[in-house]
Amino acid sequence: MEATALCSRLLTCVIILLGAHIQKSSLQNYDAALLIVTERLQLFEYEPFSFLCEGLGSALRGLRNNNELIQGCYNIASSTLNCSIQQAYDSDSGVYWCEDEKGEKSNSVNITVTAGSVILESPVLPVMEGESVTLSCRNKTTTSSILSADFYKDGRLIRTSSTGIITIEKCSKSDEGLYKCSIPDGGESPESRFAVLRSGVLLNEDMRSFLHASVLLWTAIIIFMLVLALLLLGVHHIKHRDSSKTPTADSPCPAEDNQYACEEDQSDVTYALVATKPRHHRDAADNPSLSIETNHSRNPQTEAESGFKNSPSAEDPLYAPVMKDSFGKLRVAPSD
Repeated sequence: MEATALCSRLLTCVIILLGAHIQKSSLQNYDAALLIVTERLQLFEYEPFSFLCEGLGSALRGLRNNNELIQGCYNIASSTLNCSIQQAYDSDSGVYWCEDEKGEKSNSVNITVTAGSVILESPVLPVMEGESVTLSCRNKTTTSSILSADFYKDGRLIRTSSTGIITIEKCSKSDEGLYKCSIPDGGESPESRFAVLRSGVLLNEDMRSFLHASVLLWTAIIIFMLVLALLLLGVHHIKHRDSSKTPTADSPCPAEDNQYACEEDQSDVTYALVATKPRHHRDAADNPSLSIETNHSRNPQTEAESGFKNSPSAEDPLYAPVMKDSFGKLRVAPSD
C-alpha cells in the first residue's frame, strides 16, 4: 500500500508540473498578437494604416524590417498597443510584428505600399481549407464597379473578371501562391501571398509546441497509470501467494506445495519415557501404572541419559512415541 500511495503522489506531481509547463509555454508563445485594422496587405501611397498589438504581457512595441522601432505607437490598454502611420510611403513596405519586454514575438505580416494605381485586396491571415475567398482588384483612379481585371497566380493567368472581383470556392492547398491582378490601361498590382491551412491546422506555428507538450502530458499519464496498475497486480499476487501458503486449523495441509512442510511437522515426534512403578497395597499380578516423562527429542534417551541405569529400584524403561494432534495436544501414538 505504501508503494501504491507513492506512485499516486508521483503521478500527481508529474501532471501538475507538465500542466504548469504547458500553461507557461502557451502564455509565452501568445504574449503578443498582431492584427491589421485595415484588413489589407496592400496600400496606396499616402494612405493611412494602423495595426494593434494585443497580448498578455506589458511594454509591447511595434517593429518592422530590421528591428526598426515604429514611433507612432501608444497604449490604449494595459496590454494593447496601437501603432499608426498617417501617410504611408513606399519605404514603409516591409514585415511588421510586435514584441513584449521579454523579447517574445507575435506573428508577422507583410505590408506593401505602392506608388502605382492598382492594388490587390486579399485576406490578411491564412484561411482554412474549404472556405470561400474573395479577391478584389482595385483602381486608385476610379470607383466604378464595372472594372475588367485579369488575375494571376504565380505569374500565370487564372481568370478574367468583368467586375474586378473573383471568388475561390472551397479553397484547398493547391490554391496557395503569389497572386496579383492587372487592369487594362491601368497597371498591375504588387504580389501578395495567399495561404491555406488544412482542416484542424492552427494558424500559429507556435501552437505546435503546445500540442507537443499536450501529447507529452498524456503520454506520461498513460505510462504512470500502466506502472501503477502493474504494481497493484504485483502486490495482489504476493498477498494471494502468501495467503495460499498459510494452513488453516481444519486443514493442516491444504496445498500440495505445503506437503513436505506438513510431513516435516508430523515427523517431529516427541518420545516419552514410560516407566513402570509397582503399586502399593496391590498384588504383583496387577497391571502397573504408567508415568510419562516427556523428552522433547526425535530420538529416545539412552539408559545413561535417563538416569535409570544401574538403578536397583527401576526396571527396564519403555519408550513410546507421543505426537501432537491438530489441536496441539499430546497423545500417545498407537502401536503397530
